[in-house]
Amino acid sequence: MQQPDDKRHPNRSERPNHPAVSSDEGAETLEKWARDAATHDRARLALEVGAQLGGLQFRVRARVLDGALSILLHAPASDRSATDATLETLRALASSLDLDELRATLEALRSDTLARLTLMLGQTEPALFGVALSAWPGALPWVSAARLMATWPGDDDVRRTLFALLASDARASSRVRAISELVALGSSSQTIDAIASAASDAVHDLRTAAVRALGRMGATAALVCLLDSPHATVRADARLLLEQLAKHPDQRRAEIVASLVAQSLDQRQSPRDRFESRRVLRSLGVQSAPEPWSRLHQDAADGLAHEVSTLANRVAISEYVEVLADTDDERAFRAVRDALAVRAKVGRALAGFRAFVRGPRGSEALHELERDLDAVVRERAHELSRMRG
Repeated sequence: MQQPDDKRHPNRSERPNHPAVSSDEGAETLEKWARDAATHDRARLALEVGAQLGGLQFRVRARVLDGALSILLHAPASDRSATDATLETLRALASSLDLDELRATLEALRSDTLARLTLMLGQTEPALFGVALSAWPGALPWVSAARLMATWPGDDDVRRTLFALLASDARASSRVRAISELVALGSSSQTIDAIASAASDAVHDLRTAAVRALGRMGATAALVCLLDSPHATVRADARLLLEQLAKHPDQRRAEIVASLVAQSLDQRQSPRDRFESRRVLRSLGVQSAPEPWSRLHQDAADGLAHEVSTLANRVAISEYVEVLADTDDERAFRAVRDALAVRAKVGRALAGFRAFVRGPRGSEALHELERDLDAVVRERAHELSRMRG
């Protein structure tokens, strides 16, 4: 099913208005029509569903559609006409709505109806399957509900359907949901490979969902590979997840630490990425040598000077000071000392300076700051000393 270029369907002006359907009585009348058609005249249901439901408010449309589907989806498995009628009805409805309207309608179905419909579409109509899957509400995975149904084809078949959806050009919301469902089906090498491939997709939300899914599955090797991703957000998310995984005292920790050490020493990596790897190593209790003064340190010194003289953004100050703590160059000490000497606002952000006094030359720097000629610097150095613990 192709997505229409214009969100307004070309025949929207031709749809009938249903002023009476704003009432419960009008909705009940249409629902009765849908149930009767699903039972006695399925061809008419598919033929007229677009005209009957196209102009309705989505919740009313969902109520009427649910009435028809409650008949069709509970028909015996041998009743092929019920399956055909369900598909034709959905296709006809999709042709009279845009994808946002269709998804809103499916979201408003009863969860049991939507679970059954999605399961059937996964085996028969890949394009509509993606829309139905993205409409599945709440945190409970769709596979958890669908597994309980007699028509469940087995984990492997559903997994292959989700792989195909993830690799397709379906909407990002559908593919993000496919990632969640794959995680719910359980980790496997194929699943990890498919999700890792999605981490290089052009869509930001899909990349983010893929990296976080790898973290939930504990896919250390895949996350390590993502440290070389061309996308900065992917590298940052992968480092954060590796840091969390490495806090567990098992074999993964040694592998993660070795990978981070290798990246911190790799001159092909950007200064920022090398710094972030060293920062994670320090948080894991692994010592790393201070870096020579670089453009990254100079940018941090300039940024720190700007923040303390203007906005005093505590988050920014903490980040800049942490970068300066990555070197034992005298210029880093001077940048911190000059920032502490600014009388206005710095006191609110003082905790951000703790990274420096806990850094490679922290004790020496603190000793020097506590004996500074400027009383403001001495006062703040004493407070930092108490914070240092």
